[in-house]
Amino acid sequence: MAFMACLLVSVLVSSCNEPDILGLDLQPEDDQLGVNRLDTFQLDAYVTPEDSLVTSRVETPLFVGNMNEPLYYGSTYAGFAMQVRLGNTLTPGIFDGVSGADSIVLSFAWRTIAGDTSEVHHLSVHQLGDALSTDSVYYSTKTFTTSGVLGHKDFKPALSDSVIVDSVARSPQFRMALDSAFGTKLIQDFKNNPSDFASQAAFLTYLKGIVLVDSVDGKGSIITFEPASSFNRLTLYFGGGTGVYDFVLDNNSSRFNYFRHTYNPDLKDSIPDSRFVIQSMAGLKTRIKIPHLSELKNKLGNVSINNAQIIFKLEPGSDPDGFTPHSNLIVFGSDSAGKNTLLIDATESSLYYGGIYNASSKEYKFNISRYVQRVLTGTKDYGLYLVAGGSTSNAQRTILQGGTNVRFIITYTLVNP
Repeated sequence: MAFMACLLVSVLVSSCNEPDILGLDLQPEDDQLGVNRLDTFQLDAYVTPEDSLVTSRVETPLFVGNMNEPLYYGSTYAGFAMQVRLGNTLTPGIFDGVSGADSIVLSFAWRTIAGDTSEVHHLSVHQLGDALSTDSVYYSTKTFTTSGVLGHKDFKPALSDSVIVDSVARSPQFRMALDSAFGTKLIQDFKNNPSDFASQAAFLTYLKGIVLVDSVDGKGSIITFEPASSFNRLTLYFGGGTGVYDFVLDNNSSRFNYFRHTYNPDLKDSIPDSRFVIQSMAGLKTRIKIPHLSELKNKLGNVSINNAQIIFKLEPGSDPDGFTPHSNLIVFGSDSAGKNTLLIDATESSLYYGGIYNASSKEYKFNISRYVQRVLTGTKDYGLYLVAGGSTSNAQRTILQGGTNVRFIITYTLVNP
């Protein structure tokens, strides 16, 4: 969705020798002799999908849920696949006299939730049909097969409520009873083929893992679970309450998050729009070009950039409870292939570079002075990208105003005027 944001901001009163440079007036700023300011610029910007991201790192949280916001972008779905590993050694005779499971419970430690926390989640657990490897890297677009449903639960997330486990109140955690037939199958298969449970490698061939699939009512919400916790386990209860065995989902368990996005057709057209959408989970980013930036040197001569600031403001009404904007955004450069590249200004401190959300003014400010200086001294300019901070660690989205609400301001000094 392309749009042109023409930033026609009033400029300071007095003019310099060349009053019309690409439609811009140049003026001294605040009586600082030799310091000039430009704050009328034309920006071309459009929303575009982010590239797929690596989601198999052990520090990446586990995502489940969906958000549905057709006003802004469309729908996003998230889930994950993960290996289940043996816990303590299963000793011969552990299931003697046991014909089936009492129950089998999947649990995870909560981390956060983004979106409408009052809506009902409809979560299903499937058996994974494809083997995973700890030596492989998996991306957010990975596809997979399943080989059966192991359980289903409808629930409202309660991230701060304690839960009762074995008649004792425990710390808040997600708990879900799977089909007891699955637990019974584990018991019978151990009795009939104990070699499948004799090592981690054998067990991961027998049970490749689980897949969590979720949908949510209304605007929806997306939950993240801790990637590693003592609560992350699959607990088998048997023997009329006398036996317990924990399969584990730990840092050694290969896993990946998958993200599926269904975007409004409007995001793919060239009709000017009045807002930007920035989305985590390999969602949306905004491409920004300043068409005449590289031409300024021909008009101005040699200049030293004192400051180049770009300011984005939050779309009013886009941050109801649960839909908190990103705590920080990132401006990347672009290479000739349209890929994100690290902006030189981002190597400076956050106090210099910016990008932190200001909750009082509801805006993000970036200092891209070194980028502008390089463009004016001949570096090829392929534009900028505005992207989510922590795209694989949170489920947030930020809606920003476009049009004249975006500001780009340069102050500079002429060198050997």
